Amino acid sequence: MKILLKSLGFNAGEALHQHAVSRLGSALEHWGDRLEGAVVRIMDANGPRGGVDKVCSIQIALPHRAFVVVTAAASDYYAAVDLAIHRACRATARAIGRLAQTKGRGGSWPLAAFE
Repeated sequence: MKILLKSLGFNAGEALHQHAVSRLGSALEHWGDRLEGAVVRIMDANGPRGGVDKVCSIQIALPHRAFVVVTAAASDYYAAVDLAIHRACRATARAIGRLAQTKGRGGSWPLAAFE
């Protein structure tokens, strides 16, 4: 699975890049063969003013053109990345479970969820 990191408005640095890619890769390795890729976006929402404004957004591409998108905010980049990865794992597990259920019913996910 390919993981792309984008830092918006600042230079993420090699340490943050390696942290995000390795943590997400190891967290999602269980579903690696079912996932098409992931994009991690990191930004500072308030600039130099400080506060809980470091935001990490993760978009994971699932089969059948479906996506899991999660966002987390924290006071530092590493905490925001870790919280977003935790949320992404939970959301991916739910989405893969729904995909497996609809596949067994003969439906096509995600359209089967609206039936």
